[in-house]
Amino acid sequence: MDTQALIIGVSTYEAGIFPLIEYAAIILTRKVASEKPVLILTSYGWGRVAGKKLANVLASAGFRITDVVEFRGFPTAADEAKLRKAANKLAHELSARTT
Repeated sequence: MDTQALIIGVSTYEAGIFPLIEYAAIILTRKVASEKPVLILTSYGWGRVAGKKLANVLASAGFRITDVVEFRGFPTAADEAKLRKAANKLAHELSARTT
């Protein structure tokens, strides 16, 4: 995989990871041996489930989870600030690795 990092957006579905994203994550873990950083963005309605489950799936395969940003429904201004902070953290980490 040529990318330096992954940013994955996922929603909670039936108390789990949205099925197509879960399938893609499983394929990634089988095909890519990586310590690449991953930022997970997730929305939920009833409970914060998908982000934690997806983080566990990817971390068990060696991916480094830099952050999981969760928000209920549509992101608020405070949620957007968390998203920016997480993206900046990932960018800083990538720039530190390349210098």
